[in-house]
Amino acid sequence: MEHVPTRMDLDEEERQCFGNLLGKRALALGVESPNKYPHPGGKGVPPQGGKEEYRGKSGTSSDQLLHKVAKALIVQSDYLSRLQSDHTVIFTFRNGDGPQLMVPLLHEVAANWRDQRSKGKVTKSLKQTLLQYVTAEIITRVTTFASDQSAQAKAQEMGWVTSDLEYNYLDWNAEEQRLVPRQEGTLTQDQVLADARRLKTLLKEQELIIKFSAARNAQPDSTSETATLVLELSLQIPAAAEAMAIFRKWFASSALLLLSLRLKPARPERSPLIKEIQEAVGW
Repeated sequence: MEHVPTRMDLDEEERQCFGNLLGKRALALGVESPNKYPHPGGKGVPPQGGKEEYRGKSGTSSDQLLHKVAKALIVQSDYLSRLQSDHTVIFTFRNGDGPQLMVPLLHEVAANWRDQRSKGKVTKSLKQTLLQYVTAEIITRVTTFASDQSAQAKAQEMGWVTSDLEYNYLDWNAEEQRLVPRQEGTLTQDQVLADARRLKTLLKEQELIIKFSAARNAQPDSTSETATLVLELSLQIPAAAEAMAIFRKWFASSALLLLSLRLKPARPERSPLIKEIQEAVGW
């Protein structure tokens, strides 16, 4: 008999994708978690007093050993950050309530998925459903744009497309305070559509997607003009290399602006905790 997910199952999957972007909506998971850290002076806190320095068999003091462990942790963290950038894509959507903006549409897709999943009619995960919807929207909007002469004229004025209606790659110009086309490189409509259709097929493999969720700093009531979601693909799945090759083609492409979306690679960056450790050890 097929398992019908409970409300708590659905809550958890929706929370994994949207995180804080869910806002204050009541979920079954809305139970306060116990205090992560024990109260000072509570159980497990060592008594205050003199400190006896420990030395291992090599004669290394505990402070020296801790210093070496901290350095090893920084090296390991840097390696993992570089590894992560090979299979991580940053989605940045323009925020707001406009009819063409994607974040409200993603919430609608999630609501429909939740309803169907609670009835046992859907087997796909929410993250897979959302990604396939985004890919389908790329196909729809690129196709629609190809027959909309008014939109094409406006896009040419803004530098999004060439006179041959090929999509430019755009970079931010700090002096002009706007996106400007690169001197080289474009994508044709046929290229975008072919890659989008192929990607939609690749995304049918659920194991390909490790995570597709809101960035940690995303807030539901934020006045920020953008909303960021992070996609991580599994390196264990052969299709990952092909999927990442498609995403790389789309980095900074104006074609995604039809969805008010920009894609970029994840940059290796030390977390605040690792930076704090680095400052502490002076390394």
